[in-house]
Amino acid sequence: MTEVPARVERVLDQVLSSVAPPQPFQVGEFCRRLGEQRGHPIELMPLSQVLGGRVAPFDGLLVSAYDADYVFYDDTTSALHQQNTVLHEIGHLVLEHRSLGEGGQPRLPMLRLLFPHFDEARRAELLGKALCRAGFQDLQEREAESFATQFSARLLDAAGGRVLGRKAKRLPPHEAQVIDRLAHGLGPTQQ
Repeated sequence: MTEVPARVERVLDQVLSSVAPPQPFQVGEFCRRLGEQRGHPIELMPLSQVLGGRVAPFDGLLVSAYDADYVFYDDTTSALHQQNTVLHEIGHLVLEHRSLGEGGQPRLPMLRLLFPHFDEARRAELLGKALCRAGFQDLQEREAESFATQFSARLLDAAGGRVLGRKAKRLPPHEAQVIDRLAHGLGPTQQ
């Protein structure tokens, strides 16, 4: 488990040394800059628009295609949750994660909804490239969540500890340890 943060830190350092986050931070602008730097656009896709008002079946999804990397996110949640979801999916992208098989893949009918303009062969090809956020039970999910969390922590430090215009409250170490133990004891989340 100690290898996860070290790898994530290295990749995060590389990303932040090559792409300066906008000030004030806007996740859409950051993704535009990152896509430009990588030579492959990153398209943010709010799920309420894509799904025609239907409830999103997941928080976030990354699909890498030839023309762009598509980050789908539930835009009916809070701004902070949306930002975390997008950064989580960006974590998958920059950490070069790949789909792990049928258990973690979205089903083809979902890709029909998300990519109606693609033919069936193209959707089947995308199926192997899709990573769907579904809890933190595997290494890739932990790495992506760690990336999003550490990225946000660095933004918080750069902003003088302010979040949404207010000074963020830091828990004393002993209280933070209690929260960590509680989260560990509850285990992975299920959606």
